Amino acid sequence: MAQRLKSLGEIASLVNAGGNLDTILDRACYAVCHGGSWSTSSIMAVDRAAGHSVLVTVFDPYTPAGKTLPRRWSLDTSPTLQAVEENRPIVIRDAQRSREFPGYREDARARGYHTAVLLPLRAQDEEGRPLVIAVHAREPNDVEDLELSFLETVSHLAGIAVEKTRGMERERARARRLQHSLATQGGLMARVLAESSLQHVVELAGALIGDPV
Repeated sequence: MAQRLKSLGEIASLVNAGGNLDTILDRACYAVCHGGSWSTSSIMAVDRAAGHSVLVTVFDPYTPAGKTLPRRWSLDTSPTLQAVEENRPIVIRDAQRSREFPGYREDARARGYHTAVLLPLRAQDEEGRPLVIAVHAREPNDVEDLELSFLETVSHLAGIAVEKTRGMERERARARRLQHSLATQGGLMARVLAESSLQHVVELAGALIGDPV
């Protein structure tokens, strides 16, 4: 229990941590496994347009760094879409024997895990794709209600951190656009006051509004 609370504290700290989205997702995957019963974790994006579940980040200290493994799976054979559409955890007691999700079965065999739990983050990446977090155990386990509640809390906090980070990135982008606009307006005014040629003034005006003048 103490370790679970510590993991929750680490993930809760991400809400106010700032930083970029990739860092937030990496730290969430690490925190959910740190000192707990889960050996690996990953976050995937559900790309409906492409028909794939795409790996965004993974915490996996067991797979050799040079080993090449798939990073996308067909949504027809992956449980990620089900987790998003039904908005609930998907528990697979032994993914290596799963007939329902053959794509996930192959990944479980390649990475050496058995029990898997997938949960929707209720958040989206920068491309607007829904995110799903998955945790894995290297032995088949029965996932108790207490553990499932812990994972749901983890996914909820991680989702909040992702949405807050995306909001901050949007604000920074707006601030950059505003700064550029103000700088262009200042340059335009300076040229007008300096009685610059009409051509220079028109060029600056075009840069300001983003359309030909």
